[in-house]
Amino acid sequence: MSEWTIEFHQRSILGGTHHFWAMRNEKGRIERELHGFATEPDGRVKSTGWPWQTDDHIGVYDIDRKALNSGAFWDVLRRNFDAEYQVEPHAVVFKGAKADALSKWRNATRIAAPINAAKIGYRVVGLSEPAENSNAVAYTFGKAMGVVPPPLKDPRTGKETYRPGWGKDLMETLRKRRSGAAQRSRKNQIRTIHEYPEGPDN
Repeated sequence: MSEWTIEFHQRSILGGTHHFWAMRNEKGRIERELHGFATEPDGRVKSTGWPWQTDDHIGVYDIDRKALNSGAFWDVLRRNFDAEYQVEPHAVVFKGAKADALSKWRNATRIAAPINAAKIGYRVVGLSEPAENSNAVAYTFGKAMGVVPPPLKDPRTGKETYRPGWGKDLMETLRKRRSGAAQRSRKNQIRTIHEYPEGPDN
């Protein structure tokens, strides 16, 4: 039986790391990659966000092989990434039939739409908790696929790399948003009843 694989990848960028997922076919060719990128309000995709650009939001992208090798994503995937990274650290987290690989991949991509719709602010680093950034996207996708990737090391130093945002579940961020909105709605209803105890027309 021909086997497809899902891999966890790491790229060095500006002193930190960018993590993402790749899916290879039975011939070893990458079919798709899953990335999180800083995205401007007009939709322009960037390889990284900056602390002072507070209008950037997280964009989730399921990129096919054709797009990976041409156009805007070709530029984004290479801009600012460390040219000295001759060997890109990665680990195979799944190996099996094509149907099973695609099933896991769909488990991740089905949560892309709500994350994109929420326009969660992109933050390079966090203060009291992990930042909401590209590594948070990779972490969230791993949970959705039911895989736990191992820590990857910098091939130049042999040490584990700094990965801001790792451990942040963006679906939990969305759940907290919905919970907060529901609580605010209930408070508004209580205020309305209090202001008009006998009805607004009396």
